[in-house]
Amino acid sequence: MKSSLRALLFATLSLSSSHALADGLDSVFNDTINSVTEAINEAYHPDSSDASDDRRYDDESRTRYDERRRRLEERHRQLDERQRRLDEERRRLEEEEQRLEDDDYR
Repeated sequence: MKSSLRALLFATLSLSSSHALADGLDSVFNDTINSVTEAINEAYHPDSSDASDDRRYDDESRTRYDERRRRLEERHRQLDERQRRLDEERRRLEEEEQRLEDDDYR
């Protein structure tokens, strides 16, 4: 009788420890799945503060771009004006050379 009682006690302890181990593993798996699900949700649906940070960065980036673009356009305009003055000066110089040659042949 003692051996059957021991066997019953051993079987009960084995089953309960297996059940406890299964519960522990189930808890670990659930925690892991929940963490992965949360990470995926955050990646695809960031909260509004992240979106506002992104918008603020985009606005600052756009402002920097616009400012650089404006400076480049201003430099381009200045170069065009300088080229126009040089062309005018070259035209006057050529006219002066032409008058000089005309005067020499008279």
